[in-house]
Amino acid sequence: MAPRRLGVVQAAVYAAEAEALEAWGQRWARLRQAQAYADGLVGREWFGARWPQFGHCHVERRGSGARYSTAAAVDGDGPEPIGAIILLAPGHLTQAVLLHELAHVLAGPGEGHSAGFLAVQLELLRNEMGFGAYADYRAALGERPELAGLIDLRGTVTSAL
Repeated sequence: MAPRRLGVVQAAVYAAEAEALEAWGQRWARLRQAQAYADGLVGREWFGARWPQFGHCHVERRGSGARYSTAAAVDGDGPEPIGAIILLAPGHLTQAVLLHELAHVLAGPGEGHSAGFLAVQLELLRNEMGFGAYADYRAALGERPELAGLIDLRGTVTSAL
Protein backbone atom coordinates (compact mmCIF):
# COMPACT_ATOMS: atom_id res chain seq x y z
CA MET A 1 0.00 0.00 0.00
CA ALA A 2 1.34 3.45 -0.91
CA PRO A 3 1.96 5.84 1.98
CA ARG A 4 -0.76 8.37 2.64
CA ARG A 5 0.12 11.88 1.49
CA LEU A 6 -0.88 14.67 3.82
CA GLY A 7 -1.45 18.30 2.94
CA VAL A 8 0.58 20.94 4.76
CA VAL A 9 -2.31 22.06 7.00
CA GLN A 10 -3.40 18.49 7.72
CA ALA A 11 0.15 17.48 8.66
CA ALA A 12 0.45 20.52 10.96
CA VAL A 13 -2.82 19.66 12.71
CA TYR A 14 -1.74 16.02 13.20
CA ALA A 15 1.65 17.15 14.54
CA ALA A 16 -0.03 19.53 17.01
CA GLU A 17 -2.34 16.72 18.17
CA ALA A 18 0.58 14.32 18.63
CA GLU A 19 2.53 16.90 20.61
CA ALA A 20 -0.26 18.21 22.80
CA LEU A 21 -2.83 15.44 23.28
CA GLU A 22 -0.76 12.30 23.82
CA ALA A 23 -0.93 12.59 27.62
CA TRP A 24 -4.60 13.58 27.75
CA GLY A 25 -7.90 11.78 27.47
CA GLN A 26 -9.28 8.29 27.64
CA ARG A 27 -7.90 5.20 25.95
CA TRP A 28 -10.09 2.19 25.46
CA ALA A 29 -9.22 -1.48 25.23
CA ARG A 30 -12.48 -2.43 23.52
CA LEU A 31 -14.65 -0.87 20.86
CA ARG A 32 -17.72 -1.14 23.09
CA GLN A 33 -16.04 1.26 25.55
CA ALA A 34 -15.57 3.83 22.79
CA GLN A 35 -19.21 3.33 21.78
CA ALA A 36 -20.41 3.83 25.37
CA TYR A 37 -18.39 7.06 25.54
CA ALA A 38 -19.87 8.28 22.21
CA ASP A 39 -23.39 7.47 23.43
CA GLY A 40 -22.78 9.43 26.62
CA LEU A 41 -21.28 12.37 24.73
CA VAL A 42 -24.25 12.71 22.39
CA GLY A 43 -26.56 12.54 25.42
CA ARG A 44 -24.81 15.30 27.39
CA GLU A 45 -26.80 18.46 27.97
CA TRP A 46 -24.13 20.80 26.58
CA PHE A 47 -23.79 18.68 23.41
CA GLY A 48 -27.54 18.58 22.79
CA ALA A 49 -27.82 22.34 23.27
CA ARG A 50 -25.00 22.95 20.77
CA TRP A 51 -26.03 20.37 18.13
CA PRO A 52 -29.75 19.66 18.82
CA GLN A 53 -30.31 17.80 15.53
CA PHE A 54 -27.49 15.34 16.22
CA GLY A 55 -28.88 12.14 17.72
CA HIS A 56 -26.40 9.30 17.40
CA CYS A 57 -22.79 8.39 16.83
CA HIS A 58 -21.98 4.84 15.79
CA VAL A 59 -18.38 3.71 16.36
CA GLU A 60 -16.80 0.89 14.37
CA ARG A 61 -13.30 -0.50 14.02
CA ARG A 62 -11.63 -0.26 10.61
CA GLY A 63 -9.96 -3.33 9.15
CA SER A 64 -6.64 -4.58 10.48
CA GLY A 65 -4.74 -3.04 7.55
CA ALA A 66 -6.19 0.46 8.03
CA ARG A 67 -3.68 3.15 8.98
CA TYR A 68 -5.98 6.07 9.69
CA SER A 69 -9.41 6.72 11.16
CA THR A 70 -12.25 8.43 9.35
CA ALA A 71 -15.88 9.46 9.77
CA ALA A 72 -19.04 9.87 7.73
CA ALA A 73 -22.10 11.98 8.39
CA VAL A 74 -25.57 10.51 8.61
CA ASP A 75 -27.71 13.05 6.80
CA GLY A 76 -31.25 13.99 7.70
CA ASP A 77 -33.76 16.21 5.94
CA GLY A 78 -31.89 19.44 6.73
CA PRO A 79 -28.39 20.76 6.15
CA GLU A 80 -27.02 19.53 9.50
CA PRO A 81 -26.02 15.90 10.10
CA ILE A 82 -28.25 13.90 12.42
CA GLY A 83 -25.55 11.42 13.29
CA ALA A 84 -22.13 10.02 12.49
CA ILE A 85 -20.34 6.79 11.78
CA ILE A 86 -16.82 6.91 13.21
CA LEU A 87 -14.37 4.32 11.88
CA LEU A 88 -11.38 3.92 14.21
CA ALA A 89 -8.18 2.36 12.90
CA PRO A 90 -6.27 -0.18 14.99
CA GLY A 91 -4.40 1.63 17.74
CA HIS A 92 -6.75 4.62 17.56
CA LEU A 93 -9.19 3.72 20.34
CA THR A 94 -8.68 7.06 22.05
CA GLN A 95 -10.88 9.94 23.05
CA ALA A 96 -8.73 12.41 21.09
CA VAL A 97 -9.11 10.46 17.82
CA LEU A 98 -12.85 9.93 18.30
CA LEU A 99 -13.34 13.66 18.96
CA HIS A 100 -11.17 14.56 15.95
CA GLU A 101 -13.30 12.42 13.65
CA LEU A 102 -16.54 13.67 15.17
CA ALA A 103 -15.35 17.27 14.64
CA HIS A 104 -15.09 16.55 10.92
CA VAL A 105 -18.75 15.56 10.81
CA LEU A 106 -19.97 18.44 12.99
CA ALA A 107 -17.93 21.05 11.09
CA GLY A 108 -19.64 20.05 7.86
CA PRO A 109 -18.68 18.81 4.45
CA GLY A 110 -15.69 20.36 2.77
CA GLU A 111 -14.15 21.77 5.95
CA GLY A 112 -11.19 19.40 6.01
CA HIS A 113 -8.75 20.69 8.66
CA SER A 114 -9.84 24.32 8.22
CA ALA A 115 -10.64 26.93 10.85
CA GLY A 116 -14.22 25.64 10.98
CA PHE A 117 -13.00 22.15 11.83
CA LEU A 118 -10.52 23.49 14.41
CA ALA A 119 -13.21 25.57 16.12
CA VAL A 120 -15.43 22.51 16.54
CA GLN A 121 -12.52 20.31 17.60
CA LEU A 122 -11.38 22.82 20.23
CA GLU A 123 -14.93 23.08 21.56
CA LEU A 124 -15.18 19.30 21.87
CA LEU A 125 -11.75 19.07 23.52
CA ARG A 126 -12.49 21.78 26.06
CA ASN A 127 -15.82 20.29 27.05
CA GLU A 128 -14.76 16.64 27.00
CA MET A 129 -11.04 16.44 27.78
CA GLY A 130 -10.79 19.54 29.95
CA PHE A 131 -9.10 22.89 29.91
CA GLY A 132 -5.57 21.47 30.19
CA ALA A 133 -5.89 19.44 26.99
CA TYR A 134 -7.61 22.35 25.26
CA ALA A 135 -4.91 24.83 26.29
CA ASP A 136 -2.03 22.51 25.34
CA TYR A 137 -3.55 21.83 21.93
CA ARG A 138 -4.42 25.46 21.26
CA ALA A 139 -0.83 26.44 22.11
CA ALA A 140 0.57 23.68 19.84
CA LEU A 141 -1.62 24.90 16.99
CA GLY A 142 -0.45 28.48 17.55
CA GLU A 143 3.21 27.42 17.28
CA ARG A 144 2.80 26.05 13.75
CA PRO A 145 3.55 28.57 10.97
CA GLU A 146 1.57 26.43 8.51
CA LEU A 147 -1.57 27.37 10.47
CA ALA A 148 -0.84 31.11 10.64
CA GLY A 149 -3.89 31.94 8.52
CA LEU A 150 -6.14 29.86 10.75
CA ILE A 151 -4.75 30.53 14.23
CA ASP A 152 -3.74 33.90 15.68
CA LEU A 153 -0.78 34.27 18.05
CA ARG A 154 -2.88 33.28 21.07
CA GLY A 155 -4.04 30.13 19.33
CA THR A 156 -7.58 31.41 18.71
CA VAL A 157 -9.28 30.16 15.56
CA THR A 158 -9.64 33.15 13.25
CA SER A 159 -11.17 32.29 9.89
CA ALA A 160 -12.00 29.56 7.44
CA LEU A 161 -9.84 28.77 4.43
